[in-house]
Amino acid sequence: MTNTDKAEIWAALWQQHAPPDLAALPTRHALQGGELLFAKDYNGRRWRFDWALPSPSVMVAVEIDGGKQMVRWSEKKRRYVVIGSHNSEDDMERQNVAVVLGWRVLRFTPDMLRRDPLGCVQIVAEVVRREMNKFAG
Repeated sequence: MTNTDKAEIWAALWQQHAPPDLAALPTRHALQGGELLFAKDYNGRRWRFDWALPSPSVMVAVEIDGGKQMVRWSEKKRRYVVIGSHNSEDDMERQNVAVVLGWRVLRFTPDMLRRDPLGCVQIVAEVVRREMNKFAG
């Protein structure tokens, strides 16, 4: 499953199940010409989210973990590393940087989306509402 596939699945679920008051919020995902770049050139990296609500008051992102595990050679670490499973040290660093930058990052697996799509959307909607309420009151 590619990042575009994951973004497409999540975007469709959000459009189908998002509460009406949140459905109109601007989002970014691979279907709109690429995932949201949230940390450019951080230690030589360019990190992106699968899907995000990027606004100054509501910085909520969704990552769809899993998919095909791949192995590649890392010059930096001088060894082969697993990529694509969102459980490596690089992925943990990426998540931590996102939090430091003010993002709320929610993580789901493709199985979670298949098993309970409405529940996944409701979790994201609740976090978005809480973030909006912080700035409203």
